[in-house]
Amino acid sequence: MTFIDSPCVIQLLLLSG
Repeated sequence: MTFIDSPCVIQLLLLSG
């Protein structure tokens, strides 16, 4: 599992962007 692969990270990216 990579850093970008983490669902939580994706959620944060969507919220940030």
